[in-house]
Amino acid sequence: MKTKINLIILSSLLLMFVGCKDELTTAVSFSFTAVSDSSRISADTLIVKKLKNVTFNFDGTPDFITFYSGEAGHEYSKRDLLYAPTDSSKLTFTSYALNGTIPGTLKVYLSTSLTGLIGVKSTDSLYTILPVKKMDSISVATTNWIDITDSCHLVTTSGTTSKAVIRLNSYIGKRVTLAFKYKTVLNTETQPNWEIRNLKIVSKYTSGDSLVLTPAAIQSVVSKQLATDLTFRSLDMLDNALTKTLNPYTSSGVGRWNLPTNGTATTPTPFVKLAISSTATGLALNEDWLVSNPIPLNERTPDTGVGIKIMSLRVPSYTYSFSIKGVYKATFVAQNTNSFANSSVVKTVVIKVE
Repeated sequence: MKTKINLIILSSLLLMFVGCKDELTTAVSFSFTAVSDSSRISADTLIVKKLKNVTFNFDGTPDFITFYSGEAGHEYSKRDLLYAPTDSSKLTFTSYALNGTIPGTLKVYLSTSLTGLIGVKSTDSLYTILPVKKMDSISVATTNWIDITDSCHLVTTSGTTSKAVIRLNSYIGKRVTLAFKYKTVLNTETQPNWEIRNLKIVSKYTSGDSLVLTPAAIQSVVSKQLATDLTFRSLDMLDNALTKTLNPYTSSGVGRWNLPTNGTATTPTPFVKLAISSTATGLALNEDWLVSNPIPLNERTPDTGVGIKIMSLRVPSYTYSFSIKGVYKATFVAQNTNSFANSSVVKTVVIKVE
């Protein structure tokens, strides 16, 4: 008898759960109208003046509303677009060298297999973290590097500059790692100073937009690299006593890559140059690498919308103005959601801005 009673109670609880679930799941109801001063309608398009407010009046009671203006970076159709069709990509920089025997002391490489170095953070006080450095050294030594030095037309004469333009079209669709290897074989004279100036990678999308990558400060060992990031890590392969305890992101020094920046933790300043300073006659030889994060040649940051309503707010309307002439597909996404289900509806209007 007790077992039968327990079964009856369990069945009742299940029915109550199902009932609650059905009750909480409410389909969203939402629509809107758009009006603006001096506007007019042509077919299904609302024609408005530049910088004039457009007011969207809402009907319905959704829990959440998100607005996509249709402008660049805010198109609903591109909210999940991580890769863009790309026509071309190229790497450009200017090389400069000074002092000593220059030819052959700098090599430039690409890799499609290296996933980046672990390195140190820009806030670390000690550069040499031996377990990390050992792993990074093994990664660099065992990577199948593609030597592009000859295509870079590096300078061979002290005090001169030379511009490199390297086409990366064959690497579109892959992530490539860029590396500079500084290695000297003579310490009976000054070991040369090298600078990489104005480094930039530009990918041209089929849409006409571009992805421009320039070096920026490293924020975290495990920080996620976004499409706008191009960061470098410095690695001293020979454990030079002159520089082993110096942080390349916060201090200058001879015989290893220096990457100081005046930026803050939240707004890093792009490097003007990537430099390795001269080492005086008689001092230790150098083998120092400068290795980028994997570079996304055709990746893009998905477009975003603006959240204009959450559950606790009552929002009867929303006002927006367009600052650039063009045709935009303004989109609202309305949602009702809870722990059991989600109901959403998408409403759009084409707006021509004159």
